[in-house]
This record gives sequence, structure tokens and C-alpha cells, in this order.
Amino acid sequence: MNINDLFPSKYLKASDLGNQEFHVTITRVVIEQMRNHKNELEDNAVVYFEKAEKGLVLSAVNARTIGKLYGPETNDWFGQRVTVYVEWGVKAFGRSYDVVRVRDQAPPDQNGS
Repeated sequence: MNINDLFPSKYLKASDLGNQEFHVTITRVVIEQMRNHKNELEDNAVVYFEKAEKGLVLSAVNARTIGKLYGPETNDWFGQRVTVYVEWGVKAFGRSYDVVRVRDQAPPDQNGS
């Protein structure tokens, strides 16, 4: 039995990517309500991708990275491509986490150029 199957998530997490990176196309950014690490409800931005079942909860780091690539207006991100990958051992809240990150360079277009 895979422990990731025991704790499914609506949102993209590091274990979903493994050691791979993926070039994905942004389809939308929405605000969704979810619980934070203190179990309090809060609004978070979630970016969704073409052909992906799960959205990525936008951290400040990932939002700034996409903003550097495509501008600060999230409506301008639709149709843009990014690369997602795992950064291992990020320290937060007194613990170490594996997190999904967005590369700071745009991936090649789908035709390879």
C-alpha cells in the first residue's frame, strides 16, 4: 500500500511529481478557501494547468516566479507555460518539507524551440 494513497490531496504535492519536472500550460488562477497549518480557514490562490487533475496552491515564491516570467496580473498567465519540479528539504514552520516549485525560466514551446 502506498502511503500517498492513504492521504490523498486535492492539490498538487511533491510526491505527485516524484523526481520529474513537467512543462505545463496555465489555464486559470482562482481563489479557494482552505485550512492553513494552524487549522484556520484562509483564502489562497490556486493555479490550474491544462491536462492536470490537481491545481497548485500558489506560494509567494511560486507566484513571484510566475510574475517575473509573465507579469503580475494573473489574467495574463492564462495560456502561458511553466515548468514545475520538486525542491527537497525546504525549511518552514520548524520542519523540513518537499515542495513543488516553478522554474524561473519559461520552458521551450511545445514544438521544442
